[in-house]
Amino acid sequence: MQAPLPTFIICGAPKAGTTSLYHYLSQHPEVCMSSIKETDFFQHNYGKGLSWFKSLYEHYNGEKAIGEVSPGNMITPEAPQRIHDFIPDAKLIFILRDPIDRIWSHFQFEKYRGLIDPVETFAGFLSSPQKYPFLERYKQLGFYYNQLKEYQQFFSPEQMLILQYEDFKEDPTSFVNCILGFIGVNQIEQLDFSERKNTTKELRFKRVYSILRKVAKPLKYILTDNPENKLWWSVKSGIRDLFLSKGKRKDVPDEESIKYLISLYKDQVQALQQEMKIDVSKWRYLHG
Repeated sequence: MQAPLPTFIICGAPKAGTTSLYHYLSQHPEVCMSSIKETDFFQHNYGKGLSWFKSLYEHYNGEKAIGEVSPGNMITPEAPQRIHDFIPDAKLIFILRDPIDRIWSHFQFEKYRGLIDPVETFAGFLSSPQKYPFLERYKQLGFYYNQLKEYQQFFSPEQMLILQYEDFKEDPTSFVNCILGFIGVNQIEQLDFSERKNTTKELRFKRVYSILRKVAKPLKYILTDNPENKLWWSVKSGIRDLFLSKGKRKDVPDEESIKYLISLYKDQVQALQQEMKIDVSKWRYLHG
């Protein structure tokens, strides 16, 4: 069967449950998801061409809805027109999360991935653009109003479903069924919600973890010469698991950082509420 193009795309936002959604939707018998979660075709993989993109759906077997999840689409300026050029009838899904919670979660996630120094404070991260050149992008990921306005230039309101991550956490079944209805397949209650994917956990013993990462890093270049060699990934995962807490994160952003971020995002949130009529009452820090 000829590989199709997606009928729906989850465009973002990062750290808003998109990895879990990819796995949940993959369980539905009427849904064909791309063979990898983030194709990023309408972003930095655009140059690979349409044949490459279609190859990610070679397992298609007549499913009613075909989808992909690339949360970076939301902030990529070229993505709306690129999607419209190839799939003008696409249904687009946007999941918003309190921008302060979102960047806080991203900060924690990148600490245990090693992109941010494990002993770095949140305030230190927010004030260190030279040390962390991706900082400005991470802040802009919460500028939802600007991003949605770009998509509204190319797609009708009927093509855009805007949801809240907070509702996903509160009632995942209803949340997923809302998406299933939007993409035109049967709602279902047998999806496995037992495990959330790509969640951010709290890092313990941060200084020791930082030292071990530096010691282990040279092993990467030795153990990954052979792409089939999984030893490095076992070492890396073992170090992470040892230093990740098993329960929910207990730490919270400091008050000064919260005040700074409220001032950064308040105009965006106000525009979401007043112009787009988006209810943000469940956001912890920016609820109007």
